Amino acid sequence: MGGRTTRDGGERMKTLPLTKGMVALVDDEDYERASQLKWLARWSGRRWYAGHVGKRDKNGKRKRISLHRFLLNPPSGTQIIHRNGNGLDCRRENMRISTPLQNRDNSSHAMTQLNERPELRARFWSRVQKTDGCWIWTARISNRYGCMSIGQKAYRSHRLAYIMAFGPIPDGLHVLHHCDNPPCVNPSHLFLGTARANVHDMERKSRGRHPAGEGCGRAKLRNKDLAYIFAMRDLGYKQVAIAAEFGISQTHVSALLAGKGRVGQLHGDFGWTQELRARGMEVPA
Repeated sequence: MGGRTTRDGGERMKTLPLTKGMVALVDDEDYERASQLKWLARWSGRRWYAGHVGKRDKNGKRKRISLHRFLLNPPSGTQIIHRNGNGLDCRRENMRISTPLQNRDNSSHAMTQLNERPELRARFWSRVQKTDGCWIWTARISNRYGCMSIGQKAYRSHRLAYIMAFGPIPDGLHVLHHCDNPPCVNPSHLFLGTARANVHDMERKSRGRHPAGEGCGRAKLRNKDLAYIFAMRDLGYKQVAIAAEFGISQTHVSALLAGKGRVGQLHGDFGWTQELRARGMEVPA
């Protein structure tokens, strides 16, 4: 049986016993329904929360559900945010339903906090080293970008700098760097772009994690092979034969011959005549 306690303001809540000697907080009206199930204390890697493991279904699988989702029953594809950062505080006033995008970076909330709390702005700029060019974030760095926490949420510092200078960031847009320097928070070096623009910008600046073409370790074709494929086509070889020669699919050959993929790397003299003859193919003199 959970213990009853009184929260500031006189509102009533109950403690729901969990494993590991821990408890979760629930509203009075939710206690009876929640107490019908056994709840486990679970560590998510970031915080504790209460979870329940149901009986096996006909496929032998167990249904797992967290206490906060059990109480609010949110729509599929949404998340539940604990306002105070405590995953065991499942009072309704402490929880809100959010989309993944809103949870990732609620720029409107960040702007409100920065506008209403001058000490946050002062704390932000106290961690910046300004130069004639980039303004470098000197505090916590995560995955090359600066980070700063507001309440229980961490924001990337360059996004906060953009928000303070220009206002909220529209949903679905990223803050990119003209200077290609992730720790930089100089607003004049920042601009907005879509996810596609972000990827293109990264590739243009050679920051992509996955090298393209022959530089990729998984590439099936060398740059010279591309020229040989076109040469074989010009000599009358069918796509099936070309595919068999290079160990790729006929669909792959068709795409290359249609101008897709790495055909931009065909410039230069590859000496394809000698190469094809070395492969035992008939090449006119």
